[in-house]
Amino acid sequence: MHVDFTITFHPAQHNRDVRYDNLICDIEDGTQLYLTLTGACIPAQPTKEVHNFMCSVRSKETKSLTLHNKTGTLWTLVPVVEGEYFSGAEQLIVEPGQHRQYEITYKPLTMTAENRKHNGSIFFPLPDGTGLLYNMTGTSDQPRPIATIPIDLPAKTQHTETLKVHNWLRVPQRFIVIREILKPDRPDPATNIRGFDYIDVPGLSDREYKLHFEAYKEGNVHSRITFKNEQSGEFQFYYVTYKVSAAGIIDTIKLTAPVRQSVSHTIPLYNPLSVSVTLNTQLQNSTEISLLPTFTVPANSEGLFSFEYMPLKAGRSDAKIIFNSADLGQYIYEVELMATPAGPERALVFKTGLGNSQVLQARLINYSKTKVDYSSKTDNHDFHVEKNTQPATSGGVGGTEVTIEVTFEPSQLGDSKGTLIVSSGGGGEYIFPLIGHCHHPKPQGPFTIRAGQSIPVQFKNVFTTPTTFLLSVDNSLFSVKQSELIRAKKTINIMVTYNGSPSGQALPVQTGKLIITNPKSSSGQSIHWVFYLKGVSDKH
Repeated sequence: MHVDFTITFHPAQHNRDVRYDNLICDIEDGTQLYLTLTGACIPAQPTKEVHNFMCSVRSKETKSLTLHNKTGTLWTLVPVVEGEYFSGAEQLIVEPGQHRQYEITYKPLTMTAENRKHNGSIFFPLPDGTGLLYNMTGTSDQPRPIATIPIDLPAKTQHTETLKVHNWLRVPQRFIVIREILKPDRPDPATNIRGFDYIDVPGLSDREYKLHFEAYKEGNVHSRITFKNEQSGEFQFYYVTYKVSAAGIIDTIKLTAPVRQSVSHTIPLYNPLSVSVTLNTQLQNSTEISLLPTFTVPANSEGLFSFEYMPLKAGRSDAKIIFNSADLGQYIYEVELMATPAGPERALVFKTGLGNSQVLQARLINYSKTKVDYSSKTDNHDFHVEKNTQPATSGGVGGTEVTIEVTFEPSQLGDSKGTLIVSSGGGGEYIFPLIGHCHHPKPQGPFTIRAGQSIPVQFKNVFTTPTTFLLSVDNSLFSVKQSELIRAKKTINIMVTYNGSPSGQALPVQTGKLIITNPKSSSGQSIHWVFYLKGVSDKH
C-alpha cells in the first residue's frame, strides 16, 4: 500500500541549512521509519516595481496585483502583509495555468509628513519554496471635508447645527474646535459663530457638537469648523455655508386700549458689538403710535425701546415699527392694534325755566396730529348748537382744547335727556350726555308804560307746533288782545296798552300783570307766563 504524507516547511528566519534528523514515523505493525528533513530559507527578492498608494487620511485606496500560476499544481497562498495601514485577503487560490487578482487596500489613519511615506510589503510564499515579494509605499494627504452643509436662514435668527465628531482610534481623543469664517474676507462684526472650544470623544465612537450661528445682516457666510488633536496634529473638518436672507417680521405685538387712553410697550434690542449703535426708527400705517426718531443701544448690552399707543378712533388696525442700522441691519416688528370705544364724556347739566334758554360749554381735548374740523349734532331738539362745525389746530403732546357751545331751550316742563356727538375723521368721536331740568317760567318785568301809550312785550312759542295763547291783564287800566296764534319756535311782540284815567286826570302809579296762558299743555296742565306791568302818568 502507498501512502502520501504532506510536510510543510515554514521557516521563521533566513538560514541556508535548516535540518531535522531522525523524524520518527510510527507504523501500525510496530515498525518505525526514520526521516531526515532538510531545507533552506533564503531572502525573498522583491519585484522591481514598487506599488505606490495615495489618498486622504482616513480614506482608502485599493490596487490589484496579478499572480500567474504557470505550474500544474494548485496554489493555496497565504499572503504575509507588512505595514500598519496595508491589508488584503488572508488567502488566495490560483488554479494551475491560471491567474488571479489580489486586492491590496491602503487605509492610513495618520497623515504623512513632507518627504516621508508609509512603507509596507506583501509576500506570497509559493509551494516550490520560492516566493513573490512586493514593496508598497503610501502617501496620506490632509483629510477631505466630512461634509459641506448649506444652511438658509433669515437674519437675526439663531440657528444650531449638530456636527458629528468621530474618533477613529481605540483610545479617547480630545479635539480643540477651531471656528473660522473664510468668506467674506472681512467678516461682519455682528456675525457670530460659537460653541464649546473642546470636545472629548471615546475610542471608536461618535459625539455630537452643537454649532450656534447668528447674523444680524443679510449676506453669505462661508465657514470651516475644524476638530484637531493638538498632540498628534490629526484633524477633521466641515464646511458650513450660511445664506442669510432679510430678517422679515421679528415679532408681532398685540396692543389694546380704549379710545384716547394710552398704553405703552417695550421692545428689547440687543447690541452684540463692542461699540454703541444708534438705530433710526420708522413707523408705517399708523398715526396713533408715538415713538422716538432714534434709539441708542450701548456696547454689548440690551436696550429697551418704549413706545406709546393712543387710539383716536375705535376699531382694529395694523402697523409696523422698523429700526434701521448700518451696523445691525433692519428690525421689523408688526403691531396689531385694537381700540375699544371710549366711555362718555362728563355730562352737561342744564336748569332753566320754560321759555328761557341756558348755554353751557362742552370741552374736549383734540389729540389729532393734524388740523381737523369737528362737526356737532344732538339727538334732542331741546338741545342745539349754533355752530355745527368747529375747527381745531393740531394737538401737541398734551393735545389742544376745543369748546362747543350747547344751548338748552326746553319745550316742556320736567326733565329732558339728549346726547351731543362731536366727531372728526382725524380726531375721533366724543359723546357728551345732556341733562336738562325745566321748571315753570318765572315772572318777568316790570315793564313801564306811560299813559295813553303801548309797548311791545316779546314772547316766544317754545313748543314744536303752532299754538294759540290766551292773553289777559289783571288791571282794567291796561289792555291787550285776547289771544294770539304763534308759529312753532317763533318770537313775536305782544302790544300792551296803558289807558290811564278815563277823565284824563293824573293817577298814581298803577301796577298789573300780563298773563299769557297755554291751555293745551302736553302735561295736561295750563302754563302761565307772567309779565309785571307798571303804568305811569306824564307827571311821573
